Amino acid sequence: MRIAVLIPGHLRPWDACKQNFLDTLYDTNHQIDVFVETYNSIFRSDGQIGGESELKYILSRDDVLSLFDGINVVYCNVETDLTGDAELLQIRKMNILYHSFQKYEFENGPYDLVVRSRFDILLDKTIDYNYIYSLCHDSKNMFIGKGGVHLAENDLFAVSNSHLMRLYFNCIHDLYSLSVNRMLEINKNNSNKDILIKVYTKEEKSIKSNTKPIKRWSYG
Repeated sequence: MRIAVLIPGHLRPWDACKQNFLDTLYDTNHQIDVFVETYNSIFRSDGQIGGESELKYILSRDDVLSLFDGINVVYCNVETDLTGDAELLQIRKMNILYHSFQKYEFENGPYDLVVRSRFDILLDKTIDYNYIYSLCHDSKNMFIGKGGVHLAENDLFAVSNSHLMRLYFNCIHDLYSLSVNRMLEINKNNSNKDILIKVYTKEEKSIKSNTKPIKRWSYG
């Protein structure tokens, strides 16, 4: 199978998570194409949680690619670090990544499965792509993980066929557009999470979510 793995955001402790990625996600029995959308700063330059701003390291694109040695990276975009609202910046990064992915898929043919992941998560079980494909390739099933950070209850990991993942990322796109256009109208303490729930639920009516075989993970 052809499988695309899309990973947006800061690299954070990718060096500590890489082996887990290789063990659980990077199944060499399939063609795995990895799409990397990140920044030249490993951690947020304005991050306060865990002292991120003190841990930042500035990398070139070649430096970033060297961290993925042995992994088939077909797309890698490295931007200068941005500061501001973490939720909005994450949505923006996902939006950029999926737009680039769509262009690549159009030029190179559709993928059997599309995975949305993060650089800083540890999966506790190897992903069985054959099993997931058997339930997703011609249906409305989507496998998601448990837990979240900013955007929703389960916003860290998802996998399904290309069509359903387009709906998934379109929800993110809609949220980003809505957030940008209405930022002055939205209460900071109330906005992004509620909006995502509304937008995602609207599309999710046609999607059956299934958390098997992904049980949980921890992230750093």
